[in-house]
Amino acid sequence: MSGIPDDKIAEVRSRADIAQVVGRTVSLKKAGRSFKGLCPFHQEKTPSFHVVPDKQIFHCFGCGAGGDVFRFLMDIDGLSFPAAVRQLAEEVGVEIPFTSSAEDARARAQREEARRLTEANRKAAEAFAHWLWKTEAGEPGRAHLRERGILEETARTFGLGYAPMRNDLCARLSAAGVSEEDQRKAGLRVTGRHGDYERFQGRLMVPIRTTDGKTVAFGARVVEGDHPAKYLNSAESPVYHKSEVLFGMDLARGAIRRAGAAVLVEGYFDVIALHQEGVERAVASCGTALTPQHGRTIQRLGADLHLVFDGDAAGEQAVVRAHDVVAQTEGLLTRVVRLPAGDDPDAYVCREGAEAFESLCADAPPITEFLIDRVLGAVGATVEERVRAAKEIRPLLQRISDPLARSLYLGRVADRLGFDEGELRGHLGLGRPSSPRPSSGERRPQPPPGRFPDRDEPPHPAEAHGALPLAPANEQALCLQILERPLLAKALAGHLDDFAHPETRALVSAALDAVEEGLPTDAASLLAHLRDERLVASLRRHLTENASSASEKSDEEAQRWFQHTLRRLRLDALDRREAQLRRETHPDEDPIARARRLSSLKDQRRQLQAGNE
Repeated sequence: MSGIPDDKIAEVRSRADIAQVVGRTVSLKKAGRSFKGLCPFHQEKTPSFHVVPDKQIFHCFGCGAGGDVFRFLMDIDGLSFPAAVRQLAEEVGVEIPFTSSAEDARARAQREEARRLTEANRKAAEAFAHWLWKTEAGEPGRAHLRERGILEETARTFGLGYAPMRNDLCARLSAAGVSEEDQRKAGLRVTGRHGDYERFQGRLMVPIRTTDGKTVAFGARVVEGDHPAKYLNSAESPVYHKSEVLFGMDLARGAIRRAGAAVLVEGYFDVIALHQEGVERAVASCGTALTPQHGRTIQRLGADLHLVFDGDAAGEQAVVRAHDVVAQTEGLLTRVVRLPAGDDPDAYVCREGAEAFESLCADAPPITEFLIDRVLGAVGATVEERVRAAKEIRPLLQRISDPLARSLYLGRVADRLGFDEGELRGHLGLGRPSSPRPSSGERRPQPPPGRFPDRDEPPHPAEAHGALPLAPANEQALCLQILERPLLAKALAGHLDDFAHPETRALVSAALDAVEEGLPTDAASLLAHLRDERLVASLRRHLTENASSASEKSDEEAQRWFQHTLRRLRLDALDRREAQLRRETHPDEDPIARARRLSSLKDQRRQLQAGNE
């Protein structure tokens, strides 16, 4: 289970403004009672993505993605359900309890520290940006950007700044209420032999931000002075763990989802140059090699990975190291984009353009294939060279978890080296072929849009025996009317047994409870009680269509339509009861009593058909 009380989940959902949250990623325009824009989950030219604020839902008519504000954060940021709830809870000011008072106190202290350090970094980023754009002392930084061909618009998008040789950042932060201890923890203040001083001086500053845009660290490129380190990065802190953060992910996540693949490069300025040229799915690790956490971050976005390294020996070694990580990330399909010798992504894309770069990505081979071909391409004709190549390839094959893929690669290696496949398998100690299982080179089926795979909830009873049958039309129609006007649920208090489908009955029951107990009655909160994703998607789609329409039923029209649908529901229920009564015959049953029951059902039907209650 998520470990978060249902009432807290509902409170967070009701306090959140889904249009505001979605609007951080999608440019929205008013359309009736909803907003619409280009879907962030697939490529499209005509907007089919809608957000309905009063229902707290979003829905795309193009790809079918949809859900509530938590679902959006889960899909766009790759968060688990609990992480999405807690992140949004912090934004809207809802306290989420932990499992014990001691744990709760520790968690509060950690959150407060994280807030302070993030705020310190935010204020530092503002100071650096001011020095870059507004002061004479920032001219060396501006000159460096011009030399690199980085436009001011691009630089401002990435929040670039400048730390002059003589700056008063520590004094500014102290005056703004940031303690010296927090400045040290954030990596902005350093204590030396002659006292405290600013860590960054004479450097172009690159803010490192989390997926949701919070500045947690800095990368700094020397521009002035004689410091031996060309790049200087923030040390790890309570809010910054370089093994988890990918530079540029806050800007790239939408493009990664739409393209279905992330481009991973080595440097901050490679990312900036690629984005400027239109390759907006580029990210970089922060001064470290690719890690399993990086792989999982990309995988949670439902994306493949394109590794782009410099076309030199160091770049090839980086690919070898990355293969270890890829093998630990099940389902992450990884390809290697090979640049011409002596090129880096920055230089290549600026010279050749985004289209040429994307062509390299389209033709990129899977990482295992790339590494095997790299070894085989250097093999001579001698037996010794071929044996040595086989031994060099052995660890690559051992990392492949799918026996079928391993066998196919082994066969290719055997053909290229002129060995018998069985003998080569035995010589390399790779065992006998067995039935395949999911590998790190294959994409596993992704859950359909709208699912909540990270909530760890027990399956609906019907899921163990296949999908639930589709809910009857009249029951769906009543649910839609309740989702539009929750107070109508009061009229159904005595008719729950008339609902044949367990999911529609659950929705009506949830609406009744919410109205009676003063709980949130928005559509997202009520739909959260359902497990039948087909029904949820159907209801959500109709709600979005109604909200996008310029016309809306008056209260009087809605009441008439509701009563009409309720009569049809009751007639359906009477038909089912009569059919059941005729099917269930018992030898000991009094035929007169049975006839009376049938007659009573017919009388009720006649009254309903006549419009009488």
